[in-house]
Amino acid sequence: MRNIVITGANGFVGSYLVNLLDKTDDNVIALVRNGSRTDLIENQSLVVMVDYEDSLSLTNIISSADVIVHCAGLTKARRQSDYQKVNVGLTKKFVEIVNSLERRIQFILLSSQAAAGMATKGRLKKEEDDCKPLTFYGQSKLDAEEYVRSDCNQPWTIIRPVSVYGPGDKDFFEYFKLVESHLGLVIGHNKLANFVFVKELCEFIMLSIGNKKAYNELFFVNDGKAYFQEDFVDTLSEVMGGYMIKIHIPEITLYPVAIISEVISFFTDKAVLINLQKVKEFKGENWLCSIDKARSILGYKPCPNLKKNIEDTLNWYKENEWL
Repeated sequence: MRNIVITGANGFVGSYLVNLLDKTDDNVIALVRNGSRTDLIENQSLVVMVDYEDSLSLTNIISSADVIVHCAGLTKARRQSDYQKVNVGLTKKFVEIVNSLERRIQFILLSSQAAAGMATKGRLKKEEDDCKPLTFYGQSKLDAEEYVRSDCNQPWTIIRPVSVYGPGDKDFFEYFKLVESHLGLVIGHNKLANFVFVKELCEFIMLSIGNKKAYNELFFVNDGKAYFQEDFVDTLSEVMGGYMIKIHIPEITLYPVAIISEVISFFTDKAVLINLQKVKEFKGENWLCSIDKARSILGYKPCPNLKKNIEDTLNWYKENEWL
């Protein structure tokens, strides 16, 4: 039985991973920042509330771990310094802790496709390609990756998922709410992108845990298929039933929306879903990456099924009264 520590265990991906691992023989320790909600974690006995600033306490918890899956991080923030403090600073803290311990601990960093940036036209982004993040978020993830690769003395694995959807997600949930109101939004021209269902991502993480083939390696993760933006909206409309009015929004109109959102964010001191940074990603032309490395080294075999995954997600939203 392995001791597996999950940081950010109350988040979208972290909680799903905790719930999956809880069904195995592994011993799961779900780290959650003091005062945070833990609604998405099914077995509350796994939750350990922590102060991420308290290195001594974290060291005591981690001292018996075999694996740390570092999911904690910011996906939305008002300032670049906020991304750096959490996404880079917290990664450094955990790397320093595992380096100080004598036992072997695999350190798995959940990064993002945003760290790599877009692929050049006509090809898929690969792990060995130069990284050109477009946003503060992407840069913070890349900085965290580089620190792990240069300073972690323990076996490490870096995982870069593409856009993740599924039960518990709040970003794609906005599409569900719109389609429930009979609206389908398509931003800009109908571009291709990769997606990955949260269950598939977590199964890949589990495939990496304790796997020596994954040591000191970096992997992109998607479901093995490229989707047009309209594929997601159309499939969602089909699953939810009823009629949908599809609206194509020119990218240029995102700028005033982003500016207004940033003004609101300034006065409320809260991060928003759409800002000028996010517009850079929306305008991106080629958010496609290769999973050949994951297939060849770890035997990753994704089974893309957008309709079934959207159905499962919709059912979860309804059962948990989000819709």
